[in-house]
Amino acid sequence: MNKPDRLYHFTTAKFALDDLRNRRLKIAQLDDLNDPFELKSVNLCDPEHAQAFDGIEKINLEGFKAVTARQFGVLCFSEEKTDVLQWAHYADRHKGICLGFDVSGSQGKFGRVKYRTTRFPSSRSNRRHEPIEIQTSTNTVTRA
Repeated sequence: MNKPDRLYHFTTAKFALDDLRNRRLKIAQLDDLNDPFELKSVNLCDPEHAQAFDGIEKINLEGFKAVTARQFGVLCFSEEKTDVLQWAHYADRHKGICLGFDVSGSQGKFGRVKYRTTRFPSSRSNRRHEPIEIQTSTNTVTRA
């Protein structure tokens, strides 16, 4: 499949104007993404894995997503400038702006997203659940 010469970034008019004025793009923070399943590529049906990903608010245990959100952001591009869903979700319900970028000299810097219909199995998906214990300064949570 050929690599595109141009990629598009959908955003609100306000952020697009700021991006152009400052010659930089706004990177979305992971906590602000509109898809609650974003980054959940592992099957989180196992409550232990779900807690490790999301954290446990009752005992102030921070999960993988929160830790990752402090270090990384997301900047998305599309090969299509006329995608109706992109305009609806990312360009302020069709009121925003689509910025086009010439990427013809950027071979190897961009890659296509590969969507899957199933999530990766968790490492414990075929094992019997064992008790876990989480020690904090004020409480101990045990699951049998």
